[in-house]
Amino acid sequence: MELTLENLILYLEKEYPYNFNFSPQFILREIDDGIGAFDILENIAKEFNVSFENFDFNQYFLNESELNTLTWKAIFKREKQRTIEKELTIQKLYDYMLCNKKSP
Repeated sequence: MELTLENLILYLEKEYPYNFNFSPQFILREIDDGIGAFDILENIAKEFNVSFENFDFNQYFLNESELNTLTWKAIFKREKQRTIEKELTIQKLYDYMLCNKKSP
């Protein structure tokens, strides 16, 4: 599929038809966090021939181990859950994809 913002939104609407209002400002963490988000990016990479090799996943998402709040450290408040300070919108994702398109 050709890489355009409109095609990216159409792809997300097709893959995640759950009443999300996809727009350039839509925050991708609202679809899923952690390992689910990794799968989303992996599928997008295949569909649009883009590399996420240098993508800073931890900047926008918690990893699977951080999502587990049933650890002893979490239960006894010895370990705080990391907070995400940056939001990954569809527009930011698209901008990243433009800069990281693989050669045909």
